[in-house]
Amino acid sequence: IRYASLLQQAQLPRPERLENRFQDVAVHWEPRDTIGGDLWWISPTSQQDRFTVCVVDCSGHGVPGAMLALLASTSLERIYGSEPDISPAKALLQLSQALRRGLNQDQTQNSEAALQNDGCDAAFVQVDRQAGTLRFAGANVDLIWMPQAGAVQRLHADSVGLGYREADPHQITEQTLRFESGDRFWLTTDGFVDQVGAQDVTQRKRAFGYR
Repeated sequence: IRYASLLQQAQLPRPERLENRFQDVAVHWEPRDTIGGDLWWISPTSQQDRFTVCVVDCSGHGVPGAMLALLASTSLERIYGSEPDISPAKALLQLSQALRRGLNQDQTQNSEAALQNDGCDAAFVQVDRQAGTLRFAGANVDLIWMPQAGAVQRLHADSVGLGYREADPHQITEQTLRFESGDRFWLTTDGFVDQVGAQDVTQRKRAFGYR
């Protein structure tokens, strides 16, 4: 398992994929177990002025989650290797299709095999630095926008899962916004916001939450 953790970390983006793309960037990746189903990904450096960042939360924890995360990471490399400028919404749909095919969940199977039903939540953000625009599409993973001037905004994702046995979503909503230098954006899986913290005044445990 410890060695598997090294292999999973090796699947995360290399530092050079972040160079010359952000004024500042921070990543916190810490599986609940030694390995897990969360991953983050950024498109290859062949395109500097338009690139895509995504966060994926695969079902399950530990070994099952990590196996799904590897399939998702490989699928992302294939999707963007053939179509670097693909829109976030279309990329989400293609990721869903890739997971269903990779897990044979697009096939009619016997009842025992049908017990397997796995997939992921994800958010894709395409940044166009020349145009000063950002395109966002998500499946159960929201985007937090913290403009340098103005109130914090939460861009809500569609309430759909990706890769599961049920049919792929027909379409996913895409939102476009204009950003300024100094604006900040935040993506997280539920592993962060669902963390249980201190008791509140009613002596109940409270999740960290979005607020």
